[in-house]
Amino acid sequence: MKNKIPNKKVLKVQYPIIDTNPGITNLLVIIQNYPESFSWIFNNFVQLNAFKYLKRNYFDFWNPATINNCPFLNQQIFDYAIINKKWNNFIDFIIESINSKYYILLHLDLYYIKNSKKHYNKNHFIHETFIYGYDIKNRIIYIADFIYNDGKYSFITIDFDDIEKSYNYTNLRNYYTVLNKQVYLLSYKKNKYNFKKNIFIKYLQDYLNSENSFYILNLLYPRKHIKSKIYFGLNFYDFLIEYINELITKKRNFSIKPFHVLWVHKKVMLLRLEFLKNNNLFKNYDKIYSLFKELENKFLVLRNLFIKYFFSNKRDNKMQSIKKDLGMLKKKDKIATQKLIKLIV
Repeated sequence: MKNKIPNKKVLKVQYPIIDTNPGITNLLVIIQNYPESFSWIFNNFVQLNAFKYLKRNYFDFWNPATINNCPFLNQQIFDYAIINKKWNNFIDFIIESINSKYYILLHLDLYYIKNSKKHYNKNHFIHETFIYGYDIKNRIIYIADFIYNDGKYSFITIDFDDIEKSYNYTNLRNYYTVLNKQVYLLSYKKNKYNFKKNIFIKYLQDYLNSENSFYILNLLYPRKHIKSKIYFGLNFYDFLIEYINELITKKRNFSIKPFHVLWVHKKVMLLRLEFLKNNNLFKNYDKIYSLFKELENKFLVLRNLFIKYFFSNKRDNKMQSIKKDLGMLKKKDKIATQKLIKLIV
């Protein structure tokens, strides 16, 4: 006799401490539910990178330490062809996966999803989507994404029919994505990870010296498709200033993301310092916390000013002021990072 399918099941989620890109964010939504994962989280996500790709500027945390390298995740990978053969429809696959305590990660076409005001019935746009629950009675799926709330990572519900249509179109369309027509099933893996101070110091040194950090994880340079220079660490500021220059000359579209990344980066550093203190891994907390708190406050202000200034009548002059602030903050960031390295060694 088959087990009765629950009418509703929603897996645990936590709003992520890093909400800047799906690769990191969808991982943290799962593992932040478990305190033992924070030793790994705070050992990583120290480095930043920026580059140009396909006529766009990319600003974010350097993030090879994601799904494939996380010690707190189990994963299974299904090709669309297998799902279509083994299940009557995609909703049945979702329900069975959630009942087996698996979160679901895949790409969907937002053209068919009513919640996506920008793309619904207007243009086909494929985007990574995180699924964590269902409700049969109300015919809704619980998802998380950046698309539905002006770029802010949000937890929402969408209709069964929208999910099914979107999945079927993405399945049939000849569209290459990072997931490459595959669906990832993710679940929490109970594990133990000891914070590695030497790894943390290496990341800090790479950030300070604007060095490529791939060697730390014994990885080959993974972005061979990117022909332009990649800026690491403190050079993130230089690339951001270049971006502002291009904004002034109208060669680039407006984006708040680089300022948001810098603010989140300092927020995470403050949480990391608290973690180190609480676990007796760092005895000089008070000497350094105030420096990073000042940076975090200034980046929050600068992020909001950037939005205000960009849409003002004196935008170009205001952008010059932002550039000067960035130069000053780069120096403060350098000093704070140097002091942190000396105190933690």
